[in-house]
Amino acid sequence: MEYLKETTLWIVNWKWVLILATALLSSVAVVLIKNVLVRLQSSLEKRKINGFIKSLFAQHLETIIAWLIITTMWSAVLGILELPTKAAHFLDISVQLIQSLLFICLAYKASDAIGEVFQKYADKAENSLDDQLVVLARKTIKIFVVVFGILMAVQGFGFNVVSILAGLGIGGLAIAFAAQDTVANLFGSVTIILDQPFQVGDWIKITDTEGIVEEIGFRSTRIRTFYNSVVTIPNSIMAKEKIDNFQKRHTRRIRFNLGITYDCSPERISGFIDAVKYSLYHHPKILKENIRVYFTTMGDFSLQILVQYFISLGTAEEELQIQQDSLFEIMQIAQKLDVSFAFPTQTILLQKQDDAGRQEPIFNRPSL
Repeated sequence: MEYLKETTLWIVNWKWVLILATALLSSVAVVLIKNVLVRLQSSLEKRKINGFIKSLFAQHLETIIAWLIITTMWSAVLGILELPTKAAHFLDISVQLIQSLLFICLAYKASDAIGEVFQKYADKAENSLDDQLVVLARKTIKIFVVVFGILMAVQGFGFNVVSILAGLGIGGLAIAFAAQDTVANLFGSVTIILDQPFQVGDWIKITDTEGIVEEIGFRSTRIRTFYNSVVTIPNSIMAKEKIDNFQKRHTRRIRFNLGITYDCSPERISGFIDAVKYSLYHHPKILKENIRVYFTTMGDFSLQILVQYFISLGTAEEELQIQQDSLFEIMQIAQKLDVSFAFPTQTILLQKQDDAGRQEPIFNRPSL
């Protein structure tokens, strides 16, 4: 027992024993707490229970909770040890800092759990506005948690948060001037959510950018272009620019011109037009109204036939497949009716003069 009263490295031996015992107990506590929380999480996953508690434990909190308990144990032990003033102050600040960070992490995880609960309710609703509000609400809660946690940590270290905020208010005008773009983007995001000119997943075009909306954030909107890049546009621009929302179309127009050769007789042209109309009319996915197939123009090297029809809006693959089917059908009709498609040509006429000075053609040769 006398050994425990002796001093080693400026600390009494019984205090060293207490430190080692606490370290050993902390290691054992980490393992036990993690096992208990993992089993509790598995039990909640097996049960058909949906709610905040299940979502919270799904965030893998075992490490955070274990370290919170350990830091609490060490904080109590440091009070018993009565270490030298400087060492005790340093260790107290270190433990408080770790605990503050752990509490912020725990609150951050809890905000994720709240967001998941809101997301489940939003998924059940038909209105997509709820989905966008949930995304913004989750980001807002996370920002609030981090800022509030930092302020509370600063307050815990003995700083007067009210005085700090008051001091920041002196430079509020300069900050507001510097943050005017941020404020404009924030109001732009509110405008987008309320007016709903587009939603996540819509195919839109704004200025020279065209693609699928991936995310609507506080500051900007992200659009995945068709060459697989991501364009980020500030919401202040999104709110004031003209937006073409292709997703709002109920039908899509397919329009193209066919050029046939000049050696086609009027009878064959008329029969070809009627056959194409009949084919389009009986296609299951082409709308019966507004089918247009007409001989419109006598061009430089071909007779132009306009083909126009509408299809119900589907995926891009479905639209391309319908257009391909119609083109194959038109090619088959042309083969059956002996109708040839034209390509750019021109005729060169070569002439010679006879003895009387008159010009006579030698031959005609078509060329590309």
